[in-house]
Formats: sequence, C-alpha cells, structure tokens
Amino acid sequence: MRIVNLKIRNFRNIVELEIDNFEAFNVIYGQNAQGKTNILEALYFLSLGKSFRTSQNKQLIHQSFESAKLEACYFLERSNKLVDIKIHLTKDTKQLFYNGVLVSNLSKYIGLLPVVLFIPEDLYLIKGGPVFRRKFIDLMLGQINPLYLHDIMQYSRLMLQRNAVLRNISLQKNRKQDYTKSLEVLDSFDSQFVKLAVKIWFLRLKKLQVLTLFFQEASNYFSLDKESFCLSLETVLGEYYFYNASEFKDEKKEELEFLMQEKLKKVKDLEMTKGLTLIGPHKDDLNIRINGLRARFFASQGQQRTAALALKFAFLELVYKETGLYPLLLLDDVFSELDYNRRIKLLENMDKAQVFLTTTDVDVLDFKRKNLKKAFYLVCSGKIADLAKKTV
Repeated sequence: MRIVNLKIRNFRNIVELEIDNFEAFNVIYGQNAQGKTNILEALYFLSLGKSFRTSQNKQLIHQSFESAKLEACYFLERSNKLVDIKIHLTKDTKQLFYNGVLVSNLSKYIGLLPVVLFIPEDLYLIKGGPVFRRKFIDLMLGQINPLYLHDIMQYSRLMLQRNAVLRNISLQKNRKQDYTKSLEVLDSFDSQFVKLAVKIWFLRLKKLQVLTLFFQEASNYFSLDKESFCLSLETVLGEYYFYNASEFKDEKKEELEFLMQEKLKKVKDLEMTKGLTLIGPHKDDLNIRINGLRARFFASQGQQRTAALALKFAFLELVYKETGLYPLLLLDDVFSELDYNRRIKLLENMDKAQVFLTTTDVDVLDFKRKNLKKAFYLVCSGKIADLAKKTV
C-alpha cells in the first residue's frame, strides 16, 4: 500500500497543498511551527477520521475558513488498483468518502487506510496509566477488525445504560423505596453485558497472543538481545500471559462467561451502592514487563523508548498479518528522543511500510540502507518550498 497523492485544503495552517509521487521513505523537514506535523495529522485523520492532537474539529480548520478538505489517493499492490478517500470537515460535521461514495458508519471506514503513529508522547504507553494502553489496544484491533469497533461502541452504550440503572437503585435504596423492578432491569442488562464483555476479552486475548510474538522479536531487535520483554493482559478476572498459542480457543469463552457472572454477583451490592459498573473490559491493562519487572514503574527512559518502539512495530506486523497490508508508518519528531543506536536500528528497519517522518534536522538521519527510495520535503509556513523535493 502506497500513498501516491495527497491534497490538503484549509487544514490547520495549510490553505492549499498537493503532493504527488511520494516515495517509500518521505522526510518532511523544516523549522518548528511551519506545518510539518500538520501533514502527518492530515494523513492520520484520513485514516481514522480523527486527530491525534485534538477532539475538536474547529481547531483543525484554518481560522480564515469554515471548512476543510482532505483527500488521498493510494495504490493497493495486492489488487493492483488505486483507491481514493476524502474527508469534508466543518466545525460540527464530518463526511467520509471512499471512492466517491459517502461512508455513513465510522466503523466501516476505519481500516481502509491503516496507520501506525509514533510520537514522543508514546512514552505514556509505557509509563502512563491503563487508559493509554487500552486506547492502544482499541486502536490496533479496530483497524484489523471492524466488528471490534462496533462491539466496543455497543459495550460503552450498554455500560452507560447499566450505570444509569445502578444509580437509580442507589437512589431508591437511600430513599428506602422499593427497587425490585430496577433489579429486574439490571438483570436483563447483565446477560447482554456479560456476553459483550466476553466477546471483547476473547478477541483481545487472541490478537494479543499474536502481538506478543512480534513484540518480543521487535524488543530483542531494538535492545540488541540484551533484555527480556513480555506482555500480559490484566483483567478483573485475572492476568493472562501469552505462552501457549492454543490457550485461547472457543471453549475459553464459556470459562470467561462463568467467571464474569460469578464476579458480577460478588460486586453487585457494591455497584448498587456506588451506582457504577466496577468490572469489565473497561478496566483492562496491558502489562509490559522488562526482565520480569513492570515497565510502568521500573523501566529506565531508554527501556521505555525501546518498549514503545517495539509495541508500534509489533502493531505494524500484526496489521500486515491480519490484512495483508502494511499500514502507513507516521513518525513525528521521534529522532530527537532517541539515542544514536536506536536511531540507527530504527532506520535499518524501514523497508516494509511507507514512511512519513518529520524532523527539524535531516542530519540525524544516518541511512544505512542505500537502496531505500527517499524524498525530502521542506515545509515553510504551511507550504512545500519551491524545488524543495529531492529524491535520492
């Protein structure tokens, strides 16, 4: 998969920009605050229908305009065809198009142009709270399985409804009112809730099993085989390691359902008191261990960077295994955060996906692969400087 054309209009500080004939490795360079990251953000938005920097559309639209447009044309090698995607954006609306046809459901759009993003803030994947790692899991699985996104959204809606019933019960109990009917409603929600929770857990476990293999390969590569890295999924039902590839078969669902039902019974009184759902996939955490220790609490800065890099490259390989497509790889100013050895190892491993990289200093790019086709774009005030493209 390769982007061949990108059009950006009225997006951030970019009024109008079109770039043709991207290479395998594309370096977008220039001084700070010129619009380098905005180009990566446009590609990311075209892939996922959202930004990695803000949740507000109005911040994405150029201050002189009421709307923005993004468009990309990319080539699919496996089917030998060109695909066109577009997004029309206003402060309140967003329209997604695939080959000129409006896509009304975001879950059907995500995955058409898969992407992996690496930014300096990704260190929070390692040292931050569980929410960062849950977002990583959901973003990853959402791009390889559209049904997963649907299930996650359905689960969130169901949990909101369940929480409303629990709050109502809590209120009725405090007022010493009869809450028998509310309990019946809660029971009806619980049967759906358990099945949906187990469905999400099961897919997470199966795909994390595969991700772990890629993660260990990537972490060994970036650490020069000097350290041992492993993953586990911590749930309210227990912590699951990924040593046995045959462990997560369909029979596992029945076991998970039984455990979830038993757990719900035990926390039911507490949930009714607090008016809140206390157990489920929304409490999961992806544990990363280095030499047997939790990376979140014990990893050095260098180990955190190695683990974050390894997770993203494992993500890259998982998408390829599941879809047959290598996603776009977007690297935003990450070389300033890496030491020389990690920069070299990263650049040596850039021959699979199409890469878009931003930097203020092209001198940090010490290419070892001489046969890698590269293009350099100098960005000034939201424009590609005249005659700036250089292919080597």
